[in-house]
Amino acid sequence: MEGKILLAEDNTITQKFMKAMLNQWGYEVVLVGDGRQVLEEIERNQFDILILDYQMPEMDGLETFKKINKKKTLIGNAEVIFLTGETSPTVISNLKETGVGYFLRKPVNLQVLFSILDQLMIKVKKKEKRQSNFSTAYLNDITCSNSELMQEVIDIFIKEVPDSIFQLKSHFLLEDWDSLIKLSHKVKANFSYLELYEPLMLMEEVEVKLENEKDRREILPLIVVMEEYVKNAIVKLNNQKINNKG
Repeated sequence: MEGKILLAEDNTITQKFMKAMLNQWGYEVVLVGDGRQVLEEIERNQFDILILDYQMPEMDGLETFKKINKKKTLIGNAEVIFLTGETSPTVISNLKETGVGYFLRKPVNLQVLFSILDQLMIKVKKKEKRQSNFSTAYLNDITCSNSELMQEVIDIFIKEVPDSIFQLKSHFLLEDWDSLIKLSHKVKANFSYLELYEPLMLMEEVEVKLENEKDRREILPLIVVMEEYVKNAIVKLNNQKINNKG
């Protein structure tokens, strides 16, 4: 997969190792050692993906990410991945509050990183439009055609499901498989209410991967794809809500 990556990492050994792997996978890589250099590079060059270390000198990953968001036009469709050696509740909370969508634990599992980059590059390059059709037929049946109740359920879905997907990613980061299993059942049920076929199938695949320890590294890429389907479905649901009001 071709693409240009900005890697922000202050450890020179990790820099060399990561750059070698990324080059081997076909990516062009620019290396920087701190957050200030990240901001300088995005002023000069366009990147497809930014990989930021959570802890960096001069300016840490979160502060860098906040400043990047203020200059969103500079990075266009580029996606940001965080690497973190810390997995405390505070770190997870900081990632969520800052709006970080993708994060991996250090030392990085190369197979997971490769798969995540592959999926994000498809998204960045817009090579595949992940649209998931939904239906309110089942919801209509179980609510006895109560339109007000149906809308309440849809509003809850729009509010809660993105948080649940973030939690799925957090459980993966922490390797908290029991919590991931429990939450997967809840998320799958929410998908079924709106008959979201693609996310539902992906969630079932996640549950299968959870049963085998060797397959668990393949879970996060599935969640990334699922999240994109869900985001697009939520856009449609919100548009439908606006049209109904009109």
